[in-house]
Amino acid sequence: MKNRIKKSLSQTPPNRQVTHTGALHASVGFSGYSLNKIVRRGGAIILVLMCLALHACQQKTQSTQPVKQAIKPVLVVHVNDYSKSTTGISYFDSTNAKELYNAVASYSGVVKHVGIYAESSQQDVLTITISKPDTITTTQSGNVYLMAKAKAKNDKILSQYQRTAHTEIAKYISKISTPATENNTDLAGAFRLAAIALEQANFSGYAKYLLITSDLRDCPKKGQSRLQPMPLSDNTIVLLIRPAIGDSTIKRVFPSSPIHVFTSTSDAISFISQNQ
Repeated sequence: MKNRIKKSLSQTPPNRQVTHTGALHASVGFSGYSLNKIVRRGGAIILVLMCLALHACQQKTQSTQPVKQAIKPVLVVHVNDYSKSTTGISYFDSTNAKELYNAVASYSGVVKHVGIYAESSQQDVLTITISKPDTITTTQSGNVYLMAKAKAKNDKILSQYQRTAHTEIAKYISKISTPATENNTDLAGAFRLAAIALEQANFSGYAKYLLITSDLRDCPKKGQSRLQPMPLSDNTIVLLIRPAIGDSTIKRVFPSSPIHVFTSTSDAISFISQNQ
């Protein structure tokens, strides 16, 4: 198995700073004496003109200010190899399942799991929906009662999160513990399912990742299709762990996506955690 250092085969498009233009608020005050003097001198018209001028000044005085980019929910489609060709190679284990769950929980989102089998198209895709713990922050500095109340609420929220996480992670671990029984790999069938999951309309506003824990050796049964190029949307980031195929083949399979290659699954999952 070819071991390689972490690298990027194509650069992820940089996050562009989002800005907006907003008018600065100006304030002009009049003393009671000054205002009465203007009015007494028949300055009603002048006063109106001054208000219009002030309004025009506010419209012209502009400032461009940076705005924090909105955090998107995350969709991770995880394609895991269950063929005998990866037996004894630690690609994705129970620790990685916990890491992936917590990485997605930091944003909220969905994990969809697709297995590579001898007949990959004949499977139900495992879907796990993950919500970020909705804890509250305390701003009542020095108010012991309010701070204690907020802490109790946060503890309750985190306890519920941990119970849900334990159940969902156990479901994931059960899935990845499926023993390998076949030498063949139907990559074409697995990646067709992955592409369908990634391109669903209800995930259009998500940050998308295709996490592949496989050596990507294409060994289909006789009569099965071989893996073809996957023209995914350019906002889908492909994460590979120690593939056995060359860079040129990887680029041919994923022609339109940013690609990152890692030496460990934990590093790939950390990339998801830190990419927004």
